[in-house]
Amino acid sequence: MQDYPSLFQEALNQSKKSKVNVDVSLPFENKRYINEWLMYELGPKIGEMFTQESFVKLMRQPNGATQLHLQFLPIIERLLGVKSVLTFGYVQVPNDEDIVETFGVDTIESYKTAIQTQAAPEKLHSWITLPSGEVIDLAFMTIYGLIYNEASLFGNLVAKMPSEFTGGMRYVPMMVGEDFLHCVAFVSEPLVTE
Repeated sequence: MQDYPSLFQEALNQSKKSKVNVDVSLPFENKRYINEWLMYELGPKIGEMFTQESFVKLMRQPNGATQLHLQFLPIIERLLGVKSVLTFGYVQVPNDEDIVETFGVDTIESYKTAIQTQAAPEKLHSWITLPSGEVIDLAFMTIYGLIYNEASLFGNLVAKMPSEFTGGMRYVPMMVGEDFLHCVAFVSEPLVTE
């Protein structure tokens, strides 16, 4: 079981120290937002905006996960009626040989460099953190599927309380807030939705 609240607090402190403008209140609420209803609402919204081909094309782009989460942050906030936060960091998952693989760079300087140099998609990772501490990641499963040629994973999402991940999966936040992108001169290209 990971201690996501502590990791998130460290990321929030680092963000404020780096002068990232972020409006987040901690501790996390003792309320769950992720449920079947939300999943039924999110799936069609993704389908309205993307064909599977255009979604996969976006996930192949260096900043695809971030573009996707930037676009869906207000949609998720509207659906749930709560302020949520764009979160930057990395995901760790043990592979079939129990070797832990890291998706996303694991230092802030490496993350900034990866954004500025348009590094491969698996080097830049982001997700949405709800006020409860729950994670919604619309990109990870597709990126993982692209790397391991598993098309059955395309379009799947991760939506859970981090303490409930199984198999050693771990989300590690490093920075929080959309303003982080302005601090590293992130250039957003228009989303390809067709």
